[in-house]
Amino acid sequence: MDADDVRGWVSEHWSIDATLGEWWEKLAKSGLAFPTWPSGAGGIGASTSEARALSAALAATGVVGPPSGVGQHLGAPTVLAHGTPEQQSAWVGRLASGQEAWCQLFSEPGAGSDLAALRCRADRDGDGWVINGQ
Repeated sequence: MDADDVRGWVSEHWSIDATLGEWWEKLAKSGLAFPTWPSGAGGIGASTSEARALSAALAATGVVGPPSGVGQHLGAPTVLAHGTPEQQSAWVGRLASGQEAWCQLFSEPGAGSDLAALRCRADRDGDGWVINGQ
């Protein structure tokens, strides 16, 4: 796939009447959402340089880009690198199509974004755990 293919694909699939979710689903199914990700999971297994060229070609068309956030930029790459096939199947495609959104919050009282200042622990209670702290 090259820039001409991207332009052709966009001219065939873009519709101003489509919802954002419909568009993101199309991007994910085409592999243009996150080109370096595996086929069927929002990508086409492209190299980093190929992905940059495809993403630039998509941006040059002026259409809405893929979903963006912590899930897409931190979560999915981590699941792809370290997750089980079941985890990858459950989450990566949903992140690529915007059906799933993740966030990262460090707003615990007295901690802000400093994980070292957290005051939370898990205490064993029989077969389970009791979380204490904030």
